[in-house]
Amino acid sequence: RFWPLALVILGLERIITRGFLHATGGHVLVLLGIALQMDAFERAYLWQKWWPLAIVWLGLLLTLRALLPQLKPTKSQEPFCQDLNERQP
Repeated sequence: RFWPLALVILGLERIITRGFLHATGGHVLVLLGIALQMDAFERAYLWQKWWPLAIVWLGLLLTLRALLPQLKPTKSQEPFCQDLNERQP
């Protein structure tokens, strides 16, 4: 019953490691996981009402990514979690 939460967790992991603007697939996974979880809890009517917001969110994400090209991650950039582990004494 809670398997869609695995998609949400995977999506959040991608957002954290790749950066907020450059993890479009992570955002899609989070939205898909939320929609499937609503269906599992028989709350699909909420998704039917709010799905346009998901499209606006993805459009805004793609627009910001195009307008802010200087924020593209480099290949040598370490994942976010590894960076936090290195800062600890």
